[in-house]
Amino acid sequence: MVKIAEIAFLTSLLTSHLAWVVASLFAVLPDFDYLIGLKHRTYTHTLYSALIATYPLIFIDLSLWIVGLIAYFSHLLGDMMTYSGVKLLYPIETVYYLTPPSWRLRTGSSAEFFVLGIILLASVEISYVEPVTELEKAFRLSTENGVAISLSYFENGAIYRLSHAKVVWTDGKNNIGIVQDGRFKKISKSQILDLKILDVEDADRNLDVVTTKVKSLKRSMWKHRIIIGYSVNESYHDFTGTGFDLYRKLKNDYEENVRIKVWFYEAR
Repeated sequence: MVKIAEIAFLTSLLTSHLAWVVASLFAVLPDFDYLIGLKHRTYTHTLYSALIATYPLIFIDLSLWIVGLIAYFSHLLGDMMTYSGVKLLYPIETVYYLTPPSWRLRTGSSAEFFVLGIILLASVEISYVEPVTELEKAFRLSTENGVAISLSYFENGAIYRLSHAKVVWTDGKNNIGIVQDGRFKKISKSQILDLKILDVEDADRNLDVVTTKVKSLKRSMWKHRIIIGYSVNESYHDFTGTGFDLYRKLKNDYEENVRIKVWFYEAR
């Protein structure tokens, strides 16, 4: 369940040996009621016991608390698949189940061990899924969001470090694009040495199209507009960059008063 949470929320939780210990311990912790003299499946099998038992982990590391909480709930969910069910709000006697009556398992039966075996095999298989890296998260998130990152990358034998850059474009797999001083910079996955996501916010990726003059691309409004194509004399050309970048490309080939059609979206 912890690995499924990692995949679903694009995060990494099981990043240390301690996290695996916490996951293992808290997955069986509800059954420690025998050791402390409590009736089985009562207080230790409640929602509030999960919160109380895992609370100290918050002061160690928030991700450890999440791991412990998921592991604890995994035990409760497993018990909710049995005939006995779980009284999640004990001492309120209401019993909760996860499955319909015909699917419920008898504790200690061969059916329970069969299902447990399947779950264990699936758990081993899914444990080999690699945690999602910050780079992979940046690629996925930036297709629909504005993502601010810190970044180290190399180019032409030199290493460059940016404390704050905004991802304004991505091909979804191998390249991201940022804007520096009004110029678009494409960086490939193979160039990136280190990347950390600083912030994620909603971004409008809807394309606009305007007809303008080449010289208009020098205006400051085009500094944060990402152009994905342009047309001159009905001839369309793909392009990725800011208006400033397109101006630098066209200024030597066309008069500044030549009108062009531009497809773009705002990167601010």
